[in-house]
Amino acid sequence: MAGGISDEDIQKVRDATDIVALFSEYTPVKQRGRDYWCCCPFHQEKTPSCKLDPSTQLWHCFGCGEGGDIFSFVMKHDGVSFPDAVRTLAQRAHIEISSNERGRGVSQSKRALLQEICQESASFFHNQLMRDPSPQAAAAREYLSGRGLGGSVPNDWNLGFAPGNQKLVNHLRGKGFQFNDMVEANVAVSRNGRYQDRFYNRVMFPIIDTTGNIVAFGGRVLDDSKPKYLNSADTPAFKKSRHLFALNYARKHTENGFILCEGYMDVIALHAAGF
Repeated sequence: MAGGISDEDIQKVRDATDIVALFSEYTPVKQRGRDYWCCCPFHQEKTPSCKLDPSTQLWHCFGCGEGGDIFSFVMKHDGVSFPDAVRTLAQRAHIEISSNERGRGVSQSKRALLQEICQESASFFHNQLMRDPSPQAAAAREYLSGRGLGGSVPNDWNLGFAPGNQKLVNHLRGKGFQFNDMVEANVAVSRNGRYQDRFYNRVMFPIIDTTGNIVAFGGRVLDDSKPKYLNSADTPAFKKSRHLFALNYARKHTENGFILCEGYMDVIALHAAGF
């Protein structure tokens, strides 16, 4: 078992993934005899030097020396751990896997549902920031602009505004989501038998995993309320010890190392400045 994923599920994903078809999604592949060749996705070359062996489901580049199986390819290409590579390929092959986290099984479909709720919540927050004429939303836009995060930045980073007052809960309910799933996704809370928005009157920063799924949020207040930042707690789709804000962007530019920042706005400002 790796990362809570059973050996049986790993083998299912391995059996369902053809290495030639996988590489063909990233680079042109040509057959020579029983082997297949392509230009290596990990270094610049004009003549194909990367060999794919469909009989063993292994690959090797004679140019840079990289090689391995389908999982090592995804790990290197996407900059993810082995369990996340398995989940990525499972999603590609439409295979549901179960992950034993915190002593209980978490199905792939449950994780996908929570990600869908987070995605819809992010769209709602972004629409509120960009289009809501209320004074509160206008204040959020002015705040971001005053911090140098105006112009195209809110669109580039899918920033948002959480109005509260059950507006998100009502929006998600209108989309067919259940209250208990909203709570599990950590975008809603239950108080005295009523379901309410977890985030309110905050600028919202979506947290995206390395496969492009929105899994959590950070929210900053616009006044002196406490806490200044309210962040998502751990959920079956999000682990604070495993996810890092903007890693999905930074992993594409690893040649000069990484700059680690404390705050969301620091990260965005550095990216906007070309770092």
